[in-house]
Amino acid sequence: MSQFKSEQQSPHAILIGVDLEGLANAYSQRYRSDSLFCVVHQAHIDQPMIKNIHGQHYIYVDLLDKKALRCAFDLIQKTVERIELVIFQPASPVNSDLKALTSHDMQQLWQQSGLAAIHVAQNTIQKMLKKSQGTLIFLTSAEQPDAAHSSPAHRMMSVGIRALSQSLAREFQPKGLHIVNFELAQWSTEGNDVATAIVEMCQHIYLQPQSTWVQQLTA
Repeated sequence: MSQFKSEQQSPHAILIGVDLEGLANAYSQRYRSDSLFCVVHQAHIDQPMIKNIHGQHYIYVDLLDKKALRCAFDLIQKTVERIELVIFQPASPVNSDLKALTSHDMQQLWQQSGLAAIHVAQNTIQKMLKKSQGTLIFLTSAEQPDAAHSSPAHRMMSVGIRALSQSLAREFQPKGLHIVNFELAQWSTEGNDVATAIVEMCQHIYLQPQSTWVQQLTA
């Protein structure tokens, strides 16, 4: 594998998670829309549902079902030669005090962030190891200096995914996989400027030569 990638190269990218429309639109405006696949969490769907929305490939599947998610990856790999870039955006953190969250809220937050992240990582790494190359990026929310704007649930989610990302990076970086935790100071991807900046940074991470790989970024 060449250590350098062309700056004009548009990888076959997979966005996975919840509320992906902002990132998907920004990616399609910046790069080729036919190189993008959006895998969207939808509970209790054990077989992937495929839709074409404005020229973008959308696959709806339950991210908590590891076998169903594997089916989604298999469908994508039938279309592309290899999976090069996977970006995981978990559920947005809950901005409320821990005391205000019910046990059901906490369980749902954990499932849509931590458990889904584990399933995404397992499937991504399995596919990328076959070619000994690929980039997996976890998008998380940076802890706010002002505690009033940062909930315990928010911190628990981000710390958990950061630890997962760093552990996987240590294990699989020597095997040719670039795994990064990308913390965002501004979580929302609804604004086009913010979403475009995130997409461009993810592309920059993907293009990094192996000698400059990092495991953690904050923006």
